[in-house]
Amino acid sequence: MFLNAAKQTAYKFNALKTVDWRKISDEKKITIYRILQELMTNMKKHSKASHVVITFIQKPKRIFINYLDNSIGGKLKKALVNQ
Repeated sequence: MFLNAAKQTAYKFNALKTVDWRKISDEKKITIYRILQELMTNMKKHSKASHVVITFIQKPKRIFINYLDNSIGGKLKKALVNQ
């Protein structure tokens, strides 16, 4: 878990255990990075969340990214990246 001291937001990721990053192309890794960057930017600007959980599920040919926070709206947001 990571804690952003400036805003006191706790982040939890499971990507290191659930995705074999060696099999993912650099182009796809950059795409995933940009998706996560946009999610975090929007969270900081709009949601006022204090906790964020991002989970990754790798399936053949796909990686599912689930984003959940305790924001005002508090809705689960999903992103799908084809491998």
